[in-house]
Amino acid sequence: LDGFALLSDMVYITQSAARIVRALAEIARRRGWAQLFRSFLELAKEVGARQWAAQSPLRQLRGTAYELPQSLLTKVERRGTPLARLQAQSADELAESLSVPAAQARDLADALATFPRFQLDAAVQPLTRALFAIELTILPRFTMDPELHGRVMRFHLVVEDVDGEHLLHHEWIYVRAHRATDEIVINFSLPVTDPPPPLYMVHLISDTILAPAATLALSFSSLVLPTKFPAPTPLRDVALVPVSALRDERMATAAAAAMGRDVGDASYNLLQSNVFDSLFHTDDHVLLCAPGGSGKSLVAETAFYRALGAKQSPADDRPLAVYVVPVAAIADRAAADWKARLGDAASLGLTVARTTGEGGADNALVGSADILVATPAHFDSLTARWSANATLRRRLTLVMFDEVQLVGSPRLEHAGATLEVCVSRARRLSAQAAKEAGGRQIRLVALASSVANYGALAEWMGVSVDGTFGFHQSARPYPAPVSVVAVEEATGSAGGAALISRGAAADNSDAAEGGTSGAVAVLADSDSLSFSLVRPLLTRLAALPAGSLSVVFVPSARTTRLLAKDLVTSLHDSLLNCPLETITPALASLSTRSLVESLSFGIGLVHRGLAAGEADAVEALARAGHLGVVVASADSAWSLNLQPSFVAVLGTQCYRGATGGMEDYPAVDVDRMVSRVRVGSSLVLTSPSRRATYSRFLTDPMPVESQLDVGLAEALNSAIVAGDVRDRQGAVDWLTWTLYFQRLRANPNFYGILSVSSASISEHLSELVEDAVDELREASAISVRDDEDDDDSAGSGSDGSSGAPDELSPLNAGRIAAFYGLRTATIGAFVEGAKKVKGPGDALALLASAEELQVLAEVTSTREADELRRLARHAKLPILSGRFDTAETKANLVLQAHLSRLHLVGSLAATQDEVVPAARRLLLALVDVAASVRVWPAALAAMQLSQMITQAVWNDERAELLQLTGMGDKEVDACLASKVESVADVADLEEEDRRSLLSSLDDAQYRTFAECVNRFPEVTLGVRVMTEPEDVVVDGSVR
Repeated sequence: LDGFALLSDMVYITQSAARIVRALAEIARRRGWAQLFRSFLELAKEVGARQWAAQSPLRQLRGTAYELPQSLLTKVERRGTPLARLQAQSADELAESLSVPAAQARDLADALATFPRFQLDAAVQPLTRALFAIELTILPRFTMDPELHGRVMRFHLVVEDVDGEHLLHHEWIYVRAHRATDEIVINFSLPVTDPPPPLYMVHLISDTILAPAATLALSFSSLVLPTKFPAPTPLRDVALVPVSALRDERMATAAAAAMGRDVGDASYNLLQSNVFDSLFHTDDHVLLCAPGGSGKSLVAETAFYRALGAKQSPADDRPLAVYVVPVAAIADRAAADWKARLGDAASLGLTVARTTGEGGADNALVGSADILVATPAHFDSLTARWSANATLRRRLTLVMFDEVQLVGSPRLEHAGATLEVCVSRARRLSAQAAKEAGGRQIRLVALASSVANYGALAEWMGVSVDGTFGFHQSARPYPAPVSVVAVEEATGSAGGAALISRGAAADNSDAAEGGTSGAVAVLADSDSLSFSLVRPLLTRLAALPAGSLSVVFVPSARTTRLLAKDLVTSLHDSLLNCPLETITPALASLSTRSLVESLSFGIGLVHRGLAAGEADAVEALARAGHLGVVVASADSAWSLNLQPSFVAVLGTQCYRGATGGMEDYPAVDVDRMVSRVRVGSSLVLTSPSRRATYSRFLTDPMPVESQLDVGLAEALNSAIVAGDVRDRQGAVDWLTWTLYFQRLRANPNFYGILSVSSASISEHLSELVEDAVDELREASAISVRDDEDDDDSAGSGSDGSSGAPDELSPLNAGRIAAFYGLRTATIGAFVEGAKKVKGPGDALALLASAEELQVLAEVTSTREADELRRLARHAKLPILSGRFDTAETKANLVLQAHLSRLHLVGSLAATQDEVVPAARRLLLALVDVAASVRVWPAALAAMQLSQMITQAVWNDERAELLQLTGMGDKEVDACLASKVESVADVADLEEEDRRSLLSSLDDAQYRTFAECVNRFPEVTLGVRVMTEPEDVVVDGSVR
């Protein structure tokens, strides 16, 4: 351009046009105008690239290593071939269609490969008649060059109605260079009308590159909507039931103690009074679905009182009640509470025990306990051999299942599939016991949060109408309003920053790059939470009365520390509700510096990275009224035992190492967080795209759908081992007892069925069983005898018998998997991997690949991946994969750190505390598997690794001495320097020489050391060959 004025105007336009157009696009997006948003976004990219959309997108490559000649660009534009069609052609086809030399065609093919291209696939699952869950799978199909694209590429995920007018959903999708070929799985919910529209359109649009959007049509034409939910149970206005109605002074005392009142003043609340008669005055099954904080567990204790009563009969004939809850922390807390209130000699004198998971120990508890507290896995193990456990058959009177809504949780740690199997088995055993002559009735009581389809749960459990209670969330006895607030994305110069948790982003510098957006605006280079999050929190905290307790949930452990720092900086007054001297003794016992600093300001921290006992200390201080705020990580929602007056949830997404991106909190977890409030309110900050979903499920009951198909292979294997299933038809019949079968007709599309006809359901169940059978057969867990394959499978049963046609027989690996509770993938990996194990190092690598350890050792942040990379420098065994963002690598390294006795801190220490006990159980299984397949090197290596993990030593010249109490590196070095290399050498030393050698130990330490030496096992093994030498064949060397 010529002329100063025109040049000046051009500079202004160049600097401002893209920003202004992107602002218009942002306005359109927030208003929900789909077409206008896409038009403005397209215009913004044209301005940024300084070219029209009609021109070839290949012109954007000018000035890069992929720049193409002008003549070639002109030829491409004249042909008018769409970019997607050009990308689908090979170099030879491009050369032929464009009539260009082969060299130019290859350059063109390379350039085309850099333009974003995706394969989209979606699964639609109706949750209710007005809300559908969408699982969108995105597979990148292009070459991502960091020099061209940078380390991260951003895309808009847009869902619009069939007319393209209304924008129904929007979120950011991030593709990272080192994960450019990985699948990205996005889960979100969409509101729909009844009847649903024919389809919705999904677009994946680049934020900066002019290129065709990836498009997918979500068709709803063949969907079958779920059946309507029953109306909630009305809360009748009845007289409050006093605890004296229990008609036993000891029972009344125990119930009043739980309420914190005297017997004369204690009464059950209105909701509890509505269900008291059904629980205490009948022996019928009961299902109680009520909002959190309404006192379900307390009123359910009346079923214990009715079942157990006074201990007057002989021990073997006393009734036994079993309490099953999927969360170990809740089980531990319930066992401790009942031991204190029900086990006291002055009260009921009942014996309360907590299962351990060890078969022999738990069977002993069955004979001695009155109340047995178990997790679903432990209960499954106890009842698997029902016919062989005479004591359990004779004594079991009541089974109470708590938190039954978790049967619909897909997360493995909630064990939803195992819980469903346990409830189904309990119902089947109850029905069998009722038919047996003189059999003891087994009563089932189930507790859950408010559930929309509580009628389906009642039908599944065999509960009558009179015993079914499905209260609405509004039936809560204390007012606790929940506010769900959308926090808009923070836009930046590049057109929008990720909407992820600020704390998570500080914890996960690449978190936003791996998947979806989160729920809190973040700046990755900031050291404090976004003010847009802290501001509403500060406003709510300032409005609370003095001395009240607040709990704030954040995505990660690091975020707890960042938020505590922000609160200390932002608040001028301390949140401590007592003089500092009052909590000084408690602070002296804590070792985590950040926790001590925050507690001195009245802010407690609860997360997995705390040292043992520190979380309990924080809860104790909070219950004593000393703290004003407790900041907790989201994974502590189920273990935290506080009743605050205010709860805030800052963000509803967290980083998941398995996917390398952000994942939404399950609705049951968020409901658990806000239900902690006794009398007060809750605040949930989430992204605009998630606000409607969480608002719906926090104000109205949410439906529960079965997740049994996720863990069907493991459940079926246990049933085959127990003898409950003997063939495929038996497996189908076994499924009819489950919630999965109950929900097939009610919500067929959720389970992938397009019709509710009997033929479709039967075909689906047969395919489901066939897939599970194939999975178990491939894992060498079972053998299958088919009519058409008699010769191949004859005699394949574990007992060597020929077996009936279509018989499903457990093999040794299947029995081992059922006994130790292993997943099918793990037992299959053990069977195959054992053949390659030559030593403890190989056994350790195989052990780290187990799914059970990978669940415990999931990488929680990219910062943690950097810590693992540094830890690998001190590892004795190399990480062959070279990747430090995987759970397998994390499990491997924390186990090596355990063997090296390295001191870990934070989340790595917490992971080590969980992985090491699980590793011991898995190694026992690996020994059995290796022995069953006759791979002796693997069996010996697994035994050796088990010894190493138990003693926390490597198998070297220092190992034997390091096993002795009090022996550290310094003491071992002194012994080795004096040629004392074994425990026998230590024992043979004169007392004076031994004391001189270990002069670094004080008298108390030395006495403990001497006792350990005296107790050290010494075994002499002798072998005599009883046959003639020529009859003995030795395969290999014998040592």
